[in-house]
Amino acid sequence: MDTQLKRLLSKKDLAILTEIIFKNLSCAGEESFRGLLLDVRQLIQSEYVMCLMGDRAPGGGLGTFDIINANYPYEWFERYFTRKYCKIDPIIKENFDSFAVQYWADTYKKHMPPKDFIMLAEDFCLANGYTYGIKHSTGTKGSLFSFAGSSIERHVRNETILKHIIPHLHQSLMRILKLMDKKRPLSLSIREKEVLIWLKEGKSSWDISRILHVSERTVNFHIENIMRKLDAVNRTHAVAIAIEQRLINFD
Repeated sequence: MDTQLKRLLSKKDLAILTEIIFKNLSCAGEESFRGLLLDVRQLIQSEYVMCLMGDRAPGGGLGTFDIINANYPYEWFERYFTRKYCKIDPIIKENFDSFAVQYWADTYKKHMPPKDFIMLAEDFCLANGYTYGIKHSTGTKGSLFSFAGSSIERHVRNETILKHIIPHLHQSLMRILKLMDKKRPLSLSIREKEVLIWLKEGKSSWDISRILHVSERTVNFHIENIMRKLDAVNRTHAVAIAIEQRLINFD
């Protein structure tokens, strides 16, 4: 488990996070996936959670998409899509531009939405929250996971949890939506698996170079090979894929 997570989370929360990742490995349907989303919601103390897999429309905004709603109000979605907010929502734009963790208040300062959009969001207690998604390894598709609620706070704890857990949920979402590529069995070298194991523990390239008694450049070479073989967009995503494919052990 990442050392930063161990510093930020209580033993109880670490156990909950570990259990979520473990259950994620066997998640095969929408209902169980919604349960996982609700578990993460409780961990970061948000009220509402939803996710989707989609892409940007040619003129901006949300194009084609598949959505899995855990507990967002359905009235919100009805008004959101009827008023075509999906074309001007700054959270959508930021997600598909950067695929980085975003705290909504920061995004709204960067891309101010219309007042009626904010007023509607406030009416449904959906004006405050976090969004994070992972870009699909091929094409323009990507995921978007949103956690909303009046009590959710901007805190490094929440951001660290999302960076750690969303790559795992992204893999399950692709599996549920049948977007997993049909490829030949993946194969990693012994050294690449060793590097992955230490990445899973949250070690940096420099840390791993000291542990394995090799140069930092060599470690980075292995990481580049790992990400290429796994079609991973970042190190955490590579770990999530490796665990799902049983290339390294979860515990």
